[in-house]
Amino acid sequence: RVYVDVNRSADRLLVAQQGTSEFCVVDFETGETLVAGSIPRGNVELVKFSNDGVCLLVRGASPYVLYCLNAQTGKPVWSTPQTSRQVALSPESRLVAMSGSDRETVELRALDTGDVRKRLAHAGITRVNRLAFSPDGHHLAIGDMSGNVLVWQVGNGHLVRQFKVGNGRVQTLQITRSGFLIVSIGGDDPSIGKKLQIFALASGKLAETQLGIRPEAIEGILHPNSGHLIFTGQNPSVWRVGDGRETLDLLGARV
Repeated sequence: RVYVDVNRSADRLLVAQQGTSEFCVVDFETGETLVAGSIPRGNVELVKFSNDGVCLLVRGASPYVLYCLNAQTGKPVWSTPQTSRQVALSPESRLVAMSGSDRETVELRALDTGDVRKRLAHAGITRVNRLAFSPDGHHLAIGDMSGNVLVWQVGNGHLVRQFKVGNGRVQTLQITRSGFLIVSIGGDDPSIGKKLQIFALASGKLAETQLGIRPEAIEGILHPNSGHLIFTGQNPSVWRVGDGRETLDLLGARV
């Protein structure tokens, strides 16, 4: 298995191979290795490029430690123990959200220093399983292992929305530019049936109960406008929000 993340603005890839402590930054136009390095201890199991291309986040296992590295040199800037893989970067590359050591809280850390700016805690969180910033960076959604989704305002740390979307773990979690919260539940909850649910973030109301697409087949979600969603993965397709209709099967479309 190979872990990969991309920084589109700089045309660079962050690459690491499972079972090793090494990583590299590659120019994906030329294939040239620009930076090569390794984490001090453990094997890499997660890599992320900051949106501004300044920092790399690399998580090591055994022991579990999250490293923030300088993207130009590969040298560590800061590190912190982390028992969960859940990490999210704010769009403006100022904050990193990560689950706390107890997995019942979420820490917001300054990306440049690692200092904890806020700790988000609520009795409704049962083991954090997914984290997602809104595209404008103003909100952070937290999904847990019991089907709860909580949405926080990043600036003041206030809880603004709380949803109970099922009884299994939150498997898909994303906030779109158009203000929709996309959620799916994994596990064997028959009331959800592994279908996606779409909520309007402003009102908290359910905008779409189910789309006929399996969440486990989804690798990514794109949202080019307020009315459509594009799902990539095993069965790429375009869906219309509102009536839940599939408008284009991308596997069947001619390229």
